[in-house]
Amino acid sequence: MRCFGILFAVSVIFVALFQEVAISKPFNSREAASEDKKIAGEDDDVLRIGVRTFAQPFSYRSGRIVRAPLGPKIGPLGREGYTGYMIYICDEILMQMMIPKGDSPIITENEIKAIDIDRTWSKALGDRLGSIGESVDIICDPASISRDRVNSFLVSPPLFATGIGYLRFPEKLFAEPCDKASALIGAVGSTNAVQRGIRSILEAGEWAPHRRKIETALRGENPCFDAKGGAERRRVSELDTKCDVDLSQQVIWEADNHAQLAECFCRGKVHYYVGDFEIIKAHADSIPGCKYYASANTFTSDRYAIFAVNETQNTDKARKISKFFEILNREVVTSDSLLDRAYLSEFGEDPKSPALNSFFWSMRGTP
Repeated sequence: MRCFGILFAVSVIFVALFQEVAISKPFNSREAASEDKKIAGEDDDVLRIGVRTFAQPFSYRSGRIVRAPLGPKIGPLGREGYTGYMIYICDEILMQMMIPKGDSPIITENEIKAIDIDRTWSKALGDRLGSIGESVDIICDPASISRDRVNSFLVSPPLFATGIGYLRFPEKLFAEPCDKASALIGAVGSTNAVQRGIRSILEAGEWAPHRRKIETALRGENPCFDAKGGAERRRVSELDTKCDVDLSQQVIWEADNHAQLAECFCRGKVHYYVGDFEIIKAHADSIPGCKYYASANTFTSDRYAIFAVNETQNTDKARKISKFFEILNREVVTSDSLLDRAYLSEFGEDPKSPALNSFFWSMRGTP
């Protein structure tokens, strides 16, 4: 009986303590939901926008961080030093989202964060769009539309039409596929240029003398070496733009980024520079004294779009992403199209190719 009394007293004390804790700190569903989102790696307020350092002329770092207030020509991404055709489009949409309109979601500059995926993404990880839903919510870079990407992410209307081409180093008229001083072909790893682009160029009849060795290299083998393998090459860091890498007897070299590849090409260590035509030309032109011959044609037909995460437990973030695409879709198809303003901002008065002119007309009609 005495033992029962002791147990009863202890249980009363325990219940009293439990009630005191419950009263002093009531359950807060919003706090609990916020904690769940933190565990899931989501942020309640911040819309994470993926940008690039080395994707000129579409998404790149200008090296100039703007401290002026936001205005008609300066958006939240521009303030962080990013510029380019795709950046202009994203900044314009983000600035419109900051304007209160009825019950539409309102976003502030503090709720927008630029994430440089060139600093977080490695070609070893595969498709850089894999960062969507992990480190970023929306990605503003020259990302080509493909069936796999459309099935995996939210996607905007096409925003630019391009194709894969190549530049040729002018001082070597005849390329040697197993040169001891340079690579035959260079392309940025984990891009369409590596497989689809090179194959399309071969199918068009280009590089016929080297076709067999190139096809062998596309299968993951190096025809310049025997079965015992070849020389090891030293890798550089993802953001190192120096051409500090051994390219001897490389038929196809997969570079870390365009800045590194363009430097190697302009120094004669890569004979053919393959990639989306506007991008490879912009990078080669950015290096003083770089001379090249450009392919007369492009060999693929690609369209760029903006991609975003299509599933999120964060309802507020989902509304913001939905609003982003709603405004974007409207701005693209009007006669005073956002596409024209973005083109003028990045390319100035440079004439559009006939194919690009046709694309712009198909999106917004006659301006």
